[in-house]
Amino acid sequence: MSFRLFRTISAFFLSFFLLPLYAQRSYAQAPATGPTGTQASGGTGGLTGAVTDPSGAGIPKASVRLTDVNGVSYDATTNKEGIYEFKALAPGAYTLKSVAKGFALFTQENVEVTAGQVQQVNISLTIQIEEQKVEVTDETTKVDVDPSNNVGTVVMKGKDLEALSDDPDE
Repeated sequence: MSFRLFRTISAFFLSFFLLPLYAQRSYAQAPATGPTGTQASGGTGGLTGAVTDPSGAGIPKASVRLTDVNGVSYDATTNKEGIYEFKALAPGAYTLKSVAKGFALFTQENVEVTAGQVQQVNISLTIQIEEQKVEVTDETTKVDVDPSNNVGTVVMKGKDLEALSDDPDE
């Protein structure tokens, strides 16, 4: 086997088999740990769900944050179908928050994660209405026709006016 063929096969193998596996692991969440830095005893649980708009369509790239009672937070982003997932969570109560561009912040407290189970919590975001402020006053602007205030004005008379074309296209 030639070196060129070996190099081509190796590049193909790396790009189609190993890189997707690496990319999937790079998005994986680290296991939850207890206060001593060890993995929480009694197993771990998970949380998954869909983030949708009022019509029920999934919202891609929505931010989802899960915070435990100690203030430790885990972040996820929804995929193109609007699905989020948290894995290897210590059992307990969490606060779930989600937001996306153009939508109001969603908050749900006391989301229970149970060891050995994956809970499903779907999130429906509401459209955020931007507040606009328009101020109307009753003041009027005055046009000044005093010749002394119109110093830069050019006045055309007589022959100058006759020299102008009557055709607007010229």
